[in-house]
Amino acid sequence: MRDYVRLFTLLLVAGCLTSLLPADARAQSEVVVQPGSLSGWTVAVSPPDSGASFDFVSGPGVPPQGSGSLGAEISNSGTRVVLMRSSAPYSGQTVSGLNALSITTYNDEAGGSSVADGWYVDLYIDSENNGIPDCRLHQAAPQPSGDTWATYDLLDGTWTGFNNIEGEPGCEGFSGTLSDFAAASPNALFLAFPDASEPVVRVSVGNADTDYVGYRGNLDSVTISHSDLENLVWDFEPLYRVGGTVSGLSSGSEVELALNGSQLLAVDSPGAFEFPDGFLMDSDYEVTVETQPDMPQQICTVTNGSGTLVDDDADDVQVDCTTLTFTVGGTVSGLAGDQVVLQNNGGDDQVLNADGSFTFAPQDDGSGYDVAVAIQPADPAQTCSVANGSGTLTGADVTDVEVTCTNDQFTVGGTVSGLEGDQVVLQNNGGDDQVVTADGGFTFTAQDDGTDYSISVLTQPEDPIQTCTVANGEGTLSGADVTDVQVDCANEPPAVELTAGSLDFGAVLDGETGAETVTLSNTGTGDLVISELAEPDMPFAVTGGSCTAVPVTLLPGESCEIAIEFTAASASGAFSDEVAIVSNAASSPDTITLSGSAQPPALPVPVLGWHGLLLLILLVAGLALRRGRLAAG
Repeated sequence: MRDYVRLFTLLLVAGCLTSLLPADARAQSEVVVQPGSLSGWTVAVSPPDSGASFDFVSGPGVPPQGSGSLGAEISNSGTRVVLMRSSAPYSGQTVSGLNALSITTYNDEAGGSSVADGWYVDLYIDSENNGIPDCRLHQAAPQPSGDTWATYDLLDGTWTGFNNIEGEPGCEGFSGTLSDFAAASPNALFLAFPDASEPVVRVSVGNADTDYVGYRGNLDSVTISHSDLENLVWDFEPLYRVGGTVSGLSSGSEVELALNGSQLLAVDSPGAFEFPDGFLMDSDYEVTVETQPDMPQQICTVTNGSGTLVDDDADDVQVDCTTLTFTVGGTVSGLAGDQVVLQNNGGDDQVLNADGSFTFAPQDDGSGYDVAVAIQPADPAQTCSVANGSGTLTGADVTDVEVTCTNDQFTVGGTVSGLEGDQVVLQNNGGDDQVVTADGGFTFTAQDDGTDYSISVLTQPEDPIQTCTVANGEGTLSGADVTDVQVDCANEPPAVELTAGSLDFGAVLDGETGAETVTLSNTGTGDLVISELAEPDMPFAVTGGSCTAVPVTLLPGESCEIAIEFTAASASGAFSDEVAIVSNAASSPDTITLSGSAQPPALPVPVLGWHGLLLLILLVAGLALRRGRLAAG
């Protein structure tokens, strides 16, 4: 137990000794106050949008803390730049515990800073410890002489008291040090306004009642130390930023940049960029590309990307992006014509004259492609169609465009005329039968351009028999339908053949008749139609036969007969005439020439028996004997 008491006693003594140490002898931390990271301070212009302004700057000169400061400039009367600190740990702390308070400032005489006092400090206090910040203590730091930095210890300076809230006791009329105030108000606490409109500590330049126009000065640091808190030096420093320009970045794409390998920034359009986090002076920086753009794919390179921040932003980093290019291509198959001309996006003609592969010129990733046939093949005519021909490049060559060519087909046809038979059967190249039953057009099945055609008659018409002949029936298709084939049909010709073209009946005795028969044959290839049989005049007459019952039709090879007679009448003499045969034969009319003569009857001739004959012989022999005697005598 005695050991614990001894230990407690030692700790109590050590704590008391520590509290008695001066502020500079205690642990002290430096906190950098910088743009974007004010470490609990609020910087504002009052009233807003007035002529006052502030900025974190380098220098001027060599500040006691770090390399920069907070610069302020008053351009209009009644305005000021205010720094407020309302947050813990000071609010609620005893006034008596404050053991260090100083500011380091710089007044720019060249800028007209002699027009008024420099920076000043206000403290907001609950003088009665009743939760009401009724007291404001105010002290103005003397203005430094010349363009120099000066540190002002405000703890021992003279503070002036003001009532902060109407109707509350406040501290109006107080004048003295903080020690004097703590003695008079031992329970006083630092306390900000509940709505934070006023802080615990306010450091300002400018005033609503004093003409500060033209004032320009700087605040380097604020030191605050409290017996119950850590000593803090608030060092106001500028931050330098790194940025530059991105060029060539495609619309809709994004490049991710890295600053010193950790701070990342996504840039989605060409133009200026800047990393949001700044750096203190003399910081090294390096900008690299963390992630390259991929919509479309690009390669971005960095120039002027590294260096050391001295006293200004680094805004000359250049990021140049170029889009990767890829090709569009594929294969052509089935090409039989002279050539096919392909285009991509309406240009970049590719002339192909055989099956195989093709490739268009490279184009930017992300760009569209559209492959089409500009000129179709000829000789023979073909139609080439494109598959997989359009799209958008997405980081790789396109190799699957398919161009398939097929021969154009055309028909062969024409007209049939003169057809009287039942039908005519036509063929093309020995097949594709076309049955035509009447005059008019015909068309064979389409065939490939460049192929031959040959039109012929497979079956000639019958009933009646005709012969059809083909004109313009052979050739080669050359890019168009053939329509001028002419099939002309004509009837087959009959032919008349007579067994006798003339009949001579010779001499016919009066009262007697001579008769002859003539055979008429159809030796042609068409039907023979005998339409008329013109009979001769008397004494000739057609007396019968199968040819006489006109009209008579003889098929090829058939025949008929004509019976003709010559009758001798009482008149004697020679006679002639003809039989005319009218038919559809080319020789019509065919004729049979008739001739003959009529004779009168002969005298009777006696008929001798053997007795008369013996007598006649004796008579002739007597006459001959007599003529012999006479001659001898």
